[in-house]
Amino acid sequence: MPIVPDGSRTPRAWREFDHLVAEASTDSPWRTDALGERSFLPDYSLLANLLAVPVRLGSTTQSGMPAKAVDVWVAHELRRAGFLADEVWPRATSPRVLPHEIALMRNRESNMTLELSEKIFERLESGKVKGGIVSSDAYVLGKAYAKQIDVLIAQWSRGPELMISTKRMDSSFGRMRSTG
Repeated sequence: MPIVPDGSRTPRAWREFDHLVAEASTDSPWRTDALGERSFLPDYSLLANLLAVPVRLGSTTQSGMPAKAVDVWVAHELRRAGFLADEVWPRATSPRVLPHEIALMRNRESNMTLELSEKIFERLESGKVKGGIVSSDAYVLGKAYAKQIDVLIAQWSRGPELMISTKRMDSSFGRMRSTG
């Protein structure tokens, strides 16, 4: 397998993640059986495909790409479950973190002209906007410091509603196997 230079792995991985999520099912994951019991049916095939991306690119577990694949999958599953697309971060498209209230400016019912809205979003999506309006990572201000959150549902008006933090366990697993 060819080794891909570190600088090009992340953008390539995001392009592949985006393609896989765009092609994935958006059908509701909720199922009701004959007794009326409701259950959630996750899209495990999407998870497997997302986790294959860092492997295909030759990324190590320390690169964070396998964890990012899990984050992308969890965010997609939250959107499938019925949460609003622009309230779940990372978003399915760039910018990964975009406040719902900013995303509403794209809505035709906003008081903004279509031309102005297109110019604003062209700039936001270019990655050239600085100052924390858009980002690739979500941060929540805690009591003493800002904490990076892997998957988040939030609105400026309400603040964080759901925070999910994923952790790498492969090094612990390796130690457990060698001692066990």
